[in-house]
Amino acid sequence: IMNWTGDRISAYYGKKSTGSWRLVGTETFRALPGQMSAMLVVSSHVDGSLATASFDAVLVEQLRLGAEKRR
Repeated sequence: IMNWTGDRISAYYGKKSTGSWRLVGTETFRALPGQMSAMLVVSSHVDGSLATASFDAVLVEQLRLGAEKRR
């Protein structure tokens, strides 16, 4: 999950089996645009090795300011 609030973007990682999310990190960016694009990526984390993935039940939504909502 990526959560964009003001000039901060936080990333979370979770496993389907546990249903919980862990904070990976938060970065502060200056002068972010009013709109951003979302994308899904996958990596094998091994040079020279290809990775494949299947994504389902993907949801991209705008959160209201002050909402503490995580999926």
